[in-house]
Amino acid sequence: MKRLFVAIELSPQVKAIAAEAKALLEQDGKEARWVAPDNVHLTLRFLGDCPDEQVEPIIASLRQALTDRVVFHCETTSFGTFPGGKQARILWLGVEAVPELMQLYDYVSSALHDLGFDPEKRPFRPHLTLARLKRPRLIDIGFTDSKIDAKQLINVEAVTLFAAHLAATGAVYESLAKIDLKRAKA
Repeated sequence: MKRLFVAIELSPQVKAIAAEAKALLEQDGKEARWVAPDNVHLTLRFLGDCPDEQVEPIIASLRQALTDRVVFHCETTSFGTFPGGKQARILWLGVEAVPELMQLYDYVSSALHDLGFDPEKRPFRPHLTLARLKRPRLIDIGFTDSKIDAKQLINVEAVTLFAAHLAATGAVYESLAKIDLKRAKA
């Protein structure tokens, strides 16, 4: 059994924003379980626990669905929380919902639906999870946005199927398959 998710890997420059936010908010006394900066990614679909024999069909379906998808760019935007207001539990960095990203999400979802995975109930809101708060609380996002330049280009060149292994020190992500997107013809 493997705990699987489909995601876009990020550049060191984008991961540096996560590290900067962590350092700033820890100084401000925010108690949270932080995602290790090297583990920050843009999740397209979380699949949960899947039997080992399902991995190869998932990879094959993703490869087929993404055959003609082309490399594109989007940008990180600003910080936010889920839910908003005084009950924040997740701190995130937003990602611009460019049409190419939304289409990529749709292609991935369709490929997984063909294998029996139910569609996501919530609308796709592209973001990078940075931390899970230990207690719900209000976070001054304006404070974070004023101290950190959150804008960073994301080059979307591939989609990766990951397995998450939970350890005492936090999650360890194993890349099971990387599906490269096509380069646009010059």
